[in-house]
Amino acid sequence: TSAILFAMLRSTATKGQAKNKGPKYRSGEIDCLLELAQEKIPISGEDWDELAREHYNRYPNKDRNGDSLKRKFYSLAKTKARTGDPTIPLAVAKAKMIYREIVQETDGLTGSPHQ
Repeated sequence: TSAILFAMLRSTATKGQAKNKGPKYRSGEIDCLLELAQEKIPISGEDWDELAREHYNRYPNKDRNGDSLKRKFYSLAKTKARTGDPTIPLAVAKAKMIYREIVQETDGLTGSPHQ
């Protein structure tokens, strides 16, 4: 039935990939993303596309676009500490710091830097 078919399709995803997603990010690639985001403080879609071009130069086999890098960055920046565990991964802490810089650059608005 459809439940069995769905389970079979899910189990055939290649290792390191979730259904309908590209390859997983490894720690070195996340470090690169955060380094580029800290250098560029991306605000507009063009900024994220430029960041993606730089990322591609370092990780050509990943072929990530600006939208996917932006989604990954914001998923890190919006990660909450687990209940009972006040520590957060270094990448999450760095993403949160960069996110605060983006907010300051845009005066708390999204999409346009202050003049």
